[in-house]
Parts: sequence; C-alpha cells; structure tokens
Amino acid sequence: MMVMVIVMMIMMVMIINDGDDTDNSLTSIHQLGYDLNQVFEIEPTAENRDEFKYAFPTPCTVRDVLTLYLDIQGPIKQSVLKHLVPYVTDAKQLEWLKNVISQSSIIKQLVDENNTSLFDLLIHELDSCKIPLVDFLHIVPYIQPRFYTISSSSSCHPDIVHITISITAYKLKSGKVFTGLTSGFIKNLQPRSSKCRVFVRASSFRLPKSIDTPIIMVGPGTGLAPMRALLQERGYLKEIHGKIGLNVLFFGCKNQSVDYIYRDELENFEKSEVLNHFYKAFSRDSTAKEYVQHLMIKSEISPELMQLIDAGAYVYVCGATAMGADVMATFQSIVQKSKNINPIKAVAYVKEMQEQGRYIQELWTA
Repeated sequence: MMVMVIVMMIMMVMIINDGDDTDNSLTSIHQLGYDLNQVFEIEPTAENRDEFKYAFPTPCTVRDVLTLYLDIQGPIKQSVLKHLVPYVTDAKQLEWLKNVISQSSIIKQLVDENNTSLFDLLIHELDSCKIPLVDFLHIVPYIQPRFYTISSSSSCHPDIVHITISITAYKLKSGKVFTGLTSGFIKNLQPRSSKCRVFVRASSFRLPKSIDTPIIMVGPGTGLAPMRALLQERGYLKEIHGKIGLNVLFFGCKNQSVDYIYRDELENFEKSEVLNHFYKAFSRDSTAKEYVQHLMIKSEISPELMQLIDAGAYVYVCGATAMGADVMATFQSIVQKSKNINPIKAVAYVKEMQEQGRYIQELWTA
C-alpha cells in the first residue's frame, strides 16, 4: 500500500490505498495524473480541527470525488480559471488561458455556445495542466445542494415527501442539448432501486395559527409546489373542523395544455370548496401575455385582495425572483390605491406585513 501525506492549511489529505482503474467513463482524467480507484482521506490540521467542516464523506475514492462532489462539469468561471495559471505547462495554452481570463466576453461565449466546463478545458484546450489532487480539491467548487419546496402536507402524506421539479433542458448555440445537473439526475432515478442523498430543512411557509385566517397564494409554474401543500393541509383541517378561512390562489404557466400541473387536484380543491377563488394566467395562450400580477391588479379582483389583507390574510409567494419582485410591486400598488396613500407608505405597509410574518416569499434565480 502506498501512503502519502500532504499537509495543508485547511485540510490534510492522506492517500491510503491504490488500485487498478476499470472505469472507462473518466479515462481522460488520467492526463491529470489521477488514479480513479485511489482512496484518500481528509483530516483537519490541528489548528482548525474544532471548526473544520467536511465537504464530502471520507475516506473517498478519486472517482467518487470527481463524479459526486466536485463541480467539474459546471460552466467555467473566471475565478476558477485564475487558479489554473500556475499549473499550465504549455506556453501557447498558458497564453490562451490568460487571454480568456482577461476577457469575460470570451468566457460568456464559451458558456453560451457549448456550456464549456472545467472538465472540457482540462481535456482539450488545457491538456498540459497538471494539478495535484490536494490543490484540485481547493480550486474546484463543490456541487451545491438544490433546494425544492415540499409540495405535500405531512398530515395527508405522513410517510412520503412530494417535490415538484421542472426539468432544465435546452439547446445551446452549438446544437448540443444541456440538461440540468440535479433535475436530470432526479428524472433518471429508478423507483425502488436508485438512491439519492436528501435532507429536509424547515420551510418559511407555515399556515396561520387560526384556521379561520384567510390566505392568498401566488405560485406560477413550479412555484405552485408549496401552495399544493398548503391546500392539502387546509383540506385536512376542513375535514376535521368543518370550516376554514378563505383560500385564494393565483397560478400561471405558459400553455394550459402543457404546463398546467396538478390540474385535477386543483379543480377538486375548487369543487370541495377548499379553494374558494382560483385565478389562472396562461401567458402564451393569448396574444397579450398575461401573468399572475396582471390578474391581481384587475378591478374586480384587487378590492377583494385588500379586504382579505385588512382581515389579516397571510400572503405566500413562490417562484422566480423577477416574478416575486413584480408581485410585491403589485401588492404595494393595490395597497396604495385602496388606502389612497403615497408609494412610500404603501411599501412600508407591505414591509410591515413581512415583519409580522404575513407576507412570505420563497424565490429563486431563474
């Protein structure tokens, strides 16, 4: 057995085992000098042992760290490329790399046209780059967890957690089809045989303590996920108590025939009067693009929303960041018009709702 100890400021890497490479899928990584079957162990140095956090399980094989933990297939970033400079041995490749680093437009072009990753560069344009594993672990970013809002009520489904995912897939300028790392991975999981590491953390979406309190939900696209969970819980509470507060939902998608998710469930919520007011916007089904915020501002709807807010309604918004900003601006506009106050006071009104926990958002960058 070969034993190698590398002492680092942040961590210590010990190569504790080696073996034969039988995996052809990452054969090209051999040009970096790595053995995919080699096992290494991470240990903190003495001075940072107490606060050290492990980025992945240890001991670990080189194959596992490259395929499961390091984001070598993500789009290249200027901050990462700068760290490669000392390891490129070919003069022409070094000049090319420095030119790329100095012009962000080149990086954007590489990403936009072919979603060029660090892995792509290391096996093609920068094949003279030789990085020791211990340095590679510091330079390359780790795959970050993706957060999905639970779309089911634990009262209705105590043993199962539902999540709602939109598969990220689009054609690049080069003609290559890019598929999202996590959404593509989850799509390919096989029931009862595949495994996936998950964890659950507390959500900011919680129903009011009183079942009589009305709620207003705005969830276009997969932003519908937590609203489905809230409606399931409200339906469960209605069965127990006989009545609940008003439930209002604004849902939007591009095409009714394609993106109208959970349609049967939502219509059943309407029939059972769990969902009292259901407003839908299908932005590509009409000449004038209509979004959820356009529905909210309509003269026959906005007074109803203000009445509910005055009655103590909670507002829940989930979706893309841009949508969230538009919806908040719409609520501020409704408050301003209804109460005949200036924009500054309307902004303060909605901010106070946030501070009271009555205006809750879960947004993501699209």
